[in-house]
Amino acid sequence: NGRGIPDEMREKIFLPFFSTHPDQGSKGLGLSVSRGTIAEHGGHLDCELGSGQTKFTIRLPFNLSHEDLYYEERRLS
Repeated sequence: NGRGIPDEMREKIFLPFFSTHPDQGSKGLGLSVSRGTIAEHGGHLDCELGSGQTKFTIRLPFNLSHEDLYYEERRLS
């Protein structure tokens, strides 16, 4: 419902404490926490920017055993 995220901010939006609205009290944790949580479950959070719109896509694995998740968590830490 907003104007979208400018292209030059694309690489920064997933950084902890980065906010496009610091004057509105935003802490800049939402996308960082979301991406981390999704990654912990073996997924990806992607962002597409274009013509005043921003589209986020969450991709999660369909078949991920507890053993696979354990090894993926170990790889990420």
